[in-house]
Amino acid sequence: MKDIVIFTAIFGKIDRLPKQHFSHPRVDFVCFTEDDINVEGWKIRKCPLWNNDPIKTSKMYKIIPHTFFKDYKYCIWIDGHVVVENTILDPFKYIDNEKYDAVFLEHNEVNSLYGEAEHLIQLWHKGNRKDTPANIRSHIQKYKDEGYPSDNGLIETTVIWRKLDNEKLNEVMDLWWAEVM
Repeated sequence: MKDIVIFTAIFGKIDRLPKQHFSHPRVDFVCFTEDDINVEGWKIRKCPLWNNDPIKTSKMYKIIPHTFFKDYKYCIWIDGHVVVENTILDPFKYIDNEKYDAVFLEHNEVNSLYGEAEHLIQLWHKGNRKDTPANIRSHIQKYKDEGYPSDNGLIETTVIWRKLDNEKLNEVMDLWWAEVM
């Protein structure tokens, strides 16, 4: 039985779904998209845009997969451009030993939420519009007002490994999604 889903979401024609050469008897590949695509090895789940926003639609699937995958025990999020390597299952050694319920990578370029916000605002002015500068500044001000530290580190979310049946983790992911909305 396949109990691991490797999944992605491609909306707004930002990425092109690559063919994957990795296979494992426990793994399915699923892509959420609005497009009519067919890529060998992928199960395509055609879905409408959420709130007419391709970036937030992709983030919805990334952040709250426990609402979409009831038949799997584990999931691995990969950004739409990622080609999976044979080591993709290695982080499960941390999850399978019951010590962790998720594995995130440390961001190797930025360790400040506030620095990342400024970076996103600069990207907006260059045409990469993940959110408006006004929304970003408002959200960041909320974190400052709550006393969020400037050097608390960041995670890199190109790949995320997690259990799907942990209610506390799912609550945290729901809170993350609420912050995105």
